[in-house]
Amino acid sequence: MNNLTIGIFGDNDFAKGMGKKGTSNDIELYNHGSSQTMFTYVTTNSDKIQPLLQTLNMIDLPVLVINEINAETGELIIAIDQINFKQGYILLNNSVAREQIEPLLKDTSLESFKILEKDSTTLRTELESIDLQKKQTDKVFVSIDNYFQVKSVGTIILGIVKEGTIKKHDKLSLEPLGKEILIKSIQSKDKDIIEADERTRVGLNIKGIDVEELKRGQILCTPGMIKNTKTLDIEYKLSKFNKETLDLGKKIFICSDLTVSIGTIKEITENTMKIETEWEISYSPELNYLNRVILAKSDKTLPRIIGNGIIKNS
Repeated sequence: MNNLTIGIFGDNDFAKGMGKKGTSNDIELYNHGSSQTMFTYVTTNSDKIQPLLQTLNMIDLPVLVINEINAETGELIIAIDQINFKQGYILLNNSVAREQIEPLLKDTSLESFKILEKDSTTLRTELESIDLQKKQTDKVFVSIDNYFQVKSVGTIILGIVKEGTIKKHDKLSLEPLGKEILIKSIQSKDKDIIEADERTRVGLNIKGIDVEELKRGQILCTPGMIKNTKTLDIEYKLSKFNKETLDLGKKIFICSDLTVSIGTIKEITENTMKIETEWEISYSPELNYLNRVILAKSDKTLPRIIGNGIIKNS
């Protein structure tokens, strides 16, 4: 089955028309499936920077819907560019011409995105043709984005299998807590299954932790593949649109996978910095995408995106 998680940016109402509403809080999900495909559409439901950064790290590819060109559009272009997606789509309504938007995309990763008219049927047809290659690995990595308690059932977590195949009765490590977790059962598309592979959105009934200990950004993984730290060595690259000055002692947001933490700059050079974070950040020598971070400023002035970086801790 072709499973894809698609970010819809710039138009929440458009996202609502793409599928059946699923989990909803500061991030909203909509599901649309057939016998051959399962699409999960993700959009932010908050003006805060954290859900935007987390959504970017949840998805396989982005769709930027442009109804008008304004500061918010500019920030979304900058934010999406930090991930360097290999493919994506830009949807234009009738009031925005291709000639208006193309100069804003120049020298960003969005320059290669396919530009379409704003139409859900056209977008679905495009998405149906995408078949991303899966990694061959015996390791498991699941990003947790939601969790809750169900009476007489137990603790449920929701997330996306980013790596490997998760199976019923697997014993995995919950990071950064380092707790052993048993997978009691797996659901996808509201059906019980015995295993789920890469890019599948799953609901997992787990044993070994209380729901009060859970939070978005935690990871279920093969034991030993993840390291955790509050001291990060970052090789960074500023966005060409950044106007923020980075000095010793400055506090910024740092986002790795779905974990967003305030960090304080302790050392800085032209392209490296050491950051002390409030929350533990997970990283892994084996997972390049987990070591990728987005940097953002903590105030509300647009654009809030500072740049991106790579965790270089050993």
